[in-house]
Amino acid sequence: MQYNGRTCEGCSACCFAPSISELNKKEAQWCRHCSTHARCDIYKKRPEVCRMYTCIWLRHGFGRKPSELGVLLDGTVVDVDQRKIGIVYFSELRPGALDTQEVKDLVEYFKRVQKMGVVRARLSPSGGYDPGTYEIPEEIMSDSEAKLFRHAVNRE
Repeated sequence: MQYNGRTCEGCSACCFAPSISELNKKEAQWCRHCSTHARCDIYKKRPEVCRMYTCIWLRHGFGRKPSELGVLLDGTVVDVDQRKIGIVYFSELRPGALDTQEVKDLVEYFKRVQKMGVVRARLSPSGGYDPGTYEIPEEIMSDSEAKLFRHAVNRE
């Protein structure tokens, strides 16, 4: 896929990190249709969820391509007490990638400059992801809103 002059060519992070129910694919596992971890065997017939997906790098160019960075950045918006709070998910593609300075700088950028919440999903040694850590800058959410937020994302 090509978007804003950037292309997915050579990257298949989205074939690893997210779960895709239409393909019975669990998170942090390679899709069975991703033959060489760089090419989709069913690209022309892939499900709509795959057709519509664009990671933050593809849409906005933050950081390096996920396959190079070792982390897939994805975003969502959560309704909290009639306010919308932006959340960026940092899903590790290889162990230790969340600990690099480049990723730490991106986390701080989204928290401090963009005023967004951040979720870090670290690969578990036993497979899958450990429960994500949610970091919400205090200046964008009160304590009462934080409780509503945790409930909205099923953390309580």
